[in-house]
Amino acid sequence: MSAENSFTVRLGRIHAPSGSKKFVSLAGQVRRAARRFGRANYAKRSTKGASYFQRRVIVKVSLVKMAGKGAARQAAHVDYIGRESAAPEREKTDGLLREPGGLYDRDGWLENGDDFVARTKDDPHQFRIIVSPEDSIKMTDLPAFTRDFMREMEKTLARDLNWVAAAHYDTATPHVHIVLSGRDLAGKRLILPRDYIARGMRAQAERLVTLELGPMRILEAGEKLARQVTQERLTGLDRGLLRAAQETIVDVGAVPKAGEAWTRRLDIARLKFLSKMGLAEKLTHQSWRLATDMEDTLKSLGERGDVIKAYHRAMGQSKNQERDLGSVIYNPGQGIESQLIGRVRAKGILDDVSDRSYVILDKLDGRSIFVKMGNADQIEDLAKGQVIEISPRQIEPRPSDLTIEKIAAQNGRVYSLAFHNQLDLGASPEYLESHVRRLEALRRAGLVTRRQDGSWQVPENYLERVQEYEARRGNGQPFDQRMLSKIPLKEISQTMGRTWLDEQIIDQDIKLSDKGFGGEVREALKARRAFLVRSKILLKQTETITKDHLDALEARDLKDAGEKLIKQLNKDYVPMPSSGRIDGTLVNDIERPSGRFAIVERAKDFTLVPWRDVLERRRGMEISGQVSNGRINWQIGRQRGLGIS
Repeated sequence: MSAENSFTVRLGRIHAPSGSKKFVSLAGQVRRAARRFGRANYAKRSTKGASYFQRRVIVKVSLVKMAGKGAARQAAHVDYIGRESAAPEREKTDGLLREPGGLYDRDGWLENGDDFVARTKDDPHQFRIIVSPEDSIKMTDLPAFTRDFMREMEKTLARDLNWVAAAHYDTATPHVHIVLSGRDLAGKRLILPRDYIARGMRAQAERLVTLELGPMRILEAGEKLARQVTQERLTGLDRGLLRAAQETIVDVGAVPKAGEAWTRRLDIARLKFLSKMGLAEKLTHQSWRLATDMEDTLKSLGERGDVIKAYHRAMGQSKNQERDLGSVIYNPGQGIESQLIGRVRAKGILDDVSDRSYVILDKLDGRSIFVKMGNADQIEDLAKGQVIEISPRQIEPRPSDLTIEKIAAQNGRVYSLAFHNQLDLGASPEYLESHVRRLEALRRAGLVTRRQDGSWQVPENYLERVQEYEARRGNGQPFDQRMLSKIPLKEISQTMGRTWLDEQIIDQDIKLSDKGFGGEVREALKARRAFLVRSKILLKQTETITKDHLDALEARDLKDAGEKLIKQLNKDYVPMPSSGRIDGTLVNDIERPSGRFAIVERAKDFTLVPWRDVLERRRGMEISGQVSNGRINWQIGRQRGLGIS
């Protein structure tokens, strides 16, 4: 073509092929073609009865604050998830051989988590993440899946993340533990959006699992549900029946909702099985009545198998050995003592994903007992050989709540110390401030509001909300526990200090077995009395131990501790006064045979005072308290008059 005859090609508008003359862009044509293909492809699959489902994944996220004991507990958690026992095993001719397991990160396998712990110890917080694909047993490489999942998180958050992880294969459903630093690799503080935690992370994990295993066909989904028909635990079928029930009545003859028709026969089969268990009753050809306690009963039965395995593993017994588990599971409401004292024999996790822990205690009567402890953090500070006391948590309003409600009802739904003092002129400052401590805890839970003048706005349904609050706390912490001794029993009898054994000598009603832990305690008590005579605490072994003897033991213990700290702090040690004020800086805490004590340092000296958990947040800060009758009323929030005794 010659230069003088050059021309430019102009494409006209592309009109709809239907003849409507409507303009259609190229992008629009592509989108419509894609939609047509999707509809046609779905219709083709549906006609063959091959509907597909997304793979399910459970993602659980917990935030851990690193202040106080948080860093130490997180270090212990990293060590726990990297334990070798969680690595997969395969059978060989010469026994079991462990596959590569333990901790890993974005770059490869780690010998241990020490480097991660060291570089993240100053984090403001960290995240514990559990990812549990329903079909993880079919996945070929969980560490590779973890790295893909974390890369997806980095794309979503637009940040490079700092993390370690471990895959656990020691449960029926293999799963992944991830510890995510509260700062990204650039050192910036990391906050995960609520919506991303609630939905986004799970959606990303499910997409990755579906890409690896393919979408789940209806036949595979049906097989999974069919296996649930005869299981003695709470299943997906049961949850569907509970949702469909109208006042415990299920109508299996009603027209099913879209997408639920294919499960109807399985629902009926499950109802027949539940009727054999006494948890369902057939009323008519199409209706069934569910037992009111069906959900709780099935949950308990589901836990029973896990309990049996954990108990026999700890006790070294055969799984097939007959044993009345009702007598070894701690349930204060079924004839077992409400207060339990025992030595830790074993502890562990029943289920990582649902965060259920346990401890097995050797009791004073010579028997062992299995205690379901709730959340895993309830056993983090426990170790084998320690002696603890366990009692049920109070799941009803406390006496202080009843007092707060009474005062608020007479004062326009407002509680104030001044009005309380007017109604109860004989109330001590410590008693009044105990109510403020309770209100402060409830304020953090969103149940009450503190006003600018220091008084508290109390809602109309205060007692109901408090009971719901205590019930929620009880799910993760069903029992209160008190550490009696971290020292082995044989050492306690020869220890200078106020020990658990001394309290047992005072308790004349204590019942000890001649065998097991009870027998050991019986022998230790004899040795303890002999030691107290040699130490000139008692004049003779038959002498009755009193509170004065206990105070003398504690004073000697603290004197020994103070003398050791004199060189370290380069200051004089001064015993805690029996009355008056204590002011100073909380520098640290120490563990002694008599218990845990805080080190309060002043300009020229220091003293040791009984530890309270509320002091944890005051490390390195000034504290002040009033000593009365051997107790300290800590003025933690001076401007608000908040006391901690």
